[in-house]
Amino acid sequence: MTTGAGGRPPWIRGSLPEGVHQLDAIECSAAERLFEARVEVSSTPPVSENHIAKTEIVRPGAGYVVWTVPDGILCFIEDYPQLNLALEEQINALAPSGMSAWAVGDAKNGCFRGSFNTSFRRWLKTEFILSPLALVSPNAQLVMVFDEQMRFGLIGAERSIAPQVLRALGGNDNVRAIMGRYIEDFGVGFGEDDRTWARRYLVN
Repeated sequence: MTTGAGGRPPWIRGSLPEGVHQLDAIECSAAERLFEARVEVSSTPPVSENHIAKTEIVRPGAGYVVWTVPDGILCFIEDYPQLNLALEEQINALAPSGMSAWAVGDAKNGCFRGSFNTSFRRWLKTEFILSPLALVSPNAQLVMVFDEQMRFGLIGAERSIAPQVLRALGGNDNVRAIMGRYIEDFGVGFGEDDRTWARRYLVN
C-alpha cells in the first residue's frame, strides 16, 4: 500500500490552512507505515444481484475500537456542532502533534499534517478532494478512514484511549443513532442497495 510522498497536487493553488504543513518523503513514508500497521482490509458481499458491491473496506484493525460516523471528513460539523467541538478537542489532546492525512494508496499527491480541526478538515474536503482519506497520529494510537464518495468515516482508537474518545462522542448509542438517522435521511453511497449495505455493515 505504501507509495511514497510526491509533490502537491497541481489543482491546489492556494496556501495551506494555518498550522498545516506538507510532510517530506521520509515523514510521509513513516506515516504510511503506521497506517498500514493499524488497519486491515475487510470484504463485504453485495446485498442484491444488481448491487455493484463495495467489496473492500479499509478499517482500523484488531485492538482498536471503531465508530462509524456520517458525512466523511466533515462528520458532525454542521448538524452536531457541540459534539464536533468535543471530538476535535479530545483528538487534539490525544494527538498534540496533529494528524497526518493523505489519500489511501496515493501518497504521491502529498501527505499533510495539521490539527484535527474544522479548517484542516474542510480543506481536505474542498481543496485536496481525493478519497478515501487516511488519517493517522504519529504519537497516539488513533487512525481514521474517510470515504468521501460513500459519505461515511471510520474512527479508530486503541482500547486504552477509546473511553476518552467515546466520551467526546456521547456514547456508543449516540453514535449509532446519529449514523442510523443519516443513513435513513440522506443515504450512504448512490442508491437503495448502498443504503441497505450501510445498514448491514456500517452501523456498529
